[in-house]
Amino acid sequence: MNGHGQARCLLTRAMSLRVSRICILLLIACLVSPARADELKLAIALFRHGARSPLHFLPDHMDTCKWSEGPRRRGQLTPLGQQQLYDVGLYYNALYVTEHELLSPKYNNSEILIRSSGTDRTVMSAYSVLTGLYPPGAGSDTLPDQVQPVPIRSNLGTPWIQEDDEDRLFHPEADCPVLEDMRTNAMHSKSWEAVEEQYYEFLQRIKKEAELEDYVGSTFHAADIGLLSDPLRCGITQGCGLPPVITQADFEVIMDIHRLKMHEKIGAGVSDQRTRMKGSPMINSWRDMVYSALTDEPTAKMVIYSGHDTTVETMLALLGLWGDDAAETDFGSHLELELWQDPTIVGVEEREQYYIKFRFNGDTMPITACGGVVCSLDDFDDIISSTTVGWGLCVVDPLIERHVGVAWLTFWKTLGLSFLATMILLAVCFIAGLRLAGGIVGHSHSIPSFEKNEAKNM
Repeated sequence: MNGHGQARCLLTRAMSLRVSRICILLLIACLVSPARADELKLAIALFRHGARSPLHFLPDHMDTCKWSEGPRRRGQLTPLGQQQLYDVGLYYNALYVTEHELLSPKYNNSEILIRSSGTDRTVMSAYSVLTGLYPPGAGSDTLPDQVQPVPIRSNLGTPWIQEDDEDRLFHPEADCPVLEDMRTNAMHSKSWEAVEEQYYEFLQRIKKEAELEDYVGSTFHAADIGLLSDPLRCGITQGCGLPPVITQADFEVIMDIHRLKMHEKIGAGVSDQRTRMKGSPMINSWRDMVYSALTDEPTAKMVIYSGHDTTVETMLALLGLWGDDAAETDFGSHLELELWQDPTIVGVEEREQYYIKFRFNGDTMPITACGGVVCSLDDFDDIISSTTVGWGLCVVDPLIERHVGVAWLTFWKTLGLSFLATMILLAVCFIAGLRLAGGIVGHSHSIPSFEKNEAKNM
């Protein structure tokens, strides 16, 4: 064989080896990689509004931000707050539009629902998120820059509506006198009395040194810590700094008292009736959305809730993610539930192909009740059954409430109507027995005492 033939033979052998290697690599890839990747079927997002102006304005000598006072100036979303939630919207766009292709790049009203509490800051936070989720260019040509308006649903809670008409999803106390009574009683519990005693001297010192007598009253109670913690926290967030009279150490103590109060208001988690009652409307709403997503006509592919610190913290507590030492959630904190389907699981009921994951501020969170980061639908059902209570506990008859009080009504409802009926029957029998005994022993009296009273009123 001449030199040209040998070269041609070597080249052929090299090409054959290369093709063989490519085939082997493709075979390995087919064996290792699943036929189809897991598919995201639903995302539920709950976030706290962004940075805001204070709910309480400090006196001028303590106000480092120099907030502008006036009608409806309290609790308003600041430009920083808008930016925080716009960034959350960009995060959702990258995750649910680009990466997982759950949502279309352009707004589709059959894909997404948005629900907000009725405050300006939560509605504006929802708009900020949607601006990031559907940035300019995602809309039609009819508006400048192709901006896309998206509807936001909100139940009342506006400044000109009575507070008792508030949306129970975000403010369940307003629709549940029993829960409001529980919250009030919590601030008079022995555990809270211990907090008041522990921090009494500290708060009186702060009141005196900061000259806050006219602002907080003659005695500064730990229950009123929001008068100080709220404006200080808002100022720090905006970069205004602390007033000179408040040291960093003082601020940390103030925020720790605030943390204790938040935990007292929300409850101790799944084991606490207050937490379950506060979270039941929201988590039941999540359940409905999850099971709708399993049908041929799901309600939506993404559901967004714009709420408050207590809204997010209650849900975290029900999931076991907000322990006793957890601090207040930051402005713009966000919690997501994701429903996934693994189509490679065969030979089982379709329900077993689905699983749920939870994210908090971008991190996938392990759920104790699920034994890890993956929750089966059975795990999710167990979470629902262990964290929810019937809203019937909140139904109060005004006449009964006026005479027996909310706390007693809760007691009887929890105890059960059957036991109540039994007790009433025993009482009737006891009274009848006394009347019968009185008639036998005292038959010589012409008019029993209770009959004499009736005779006088005739």
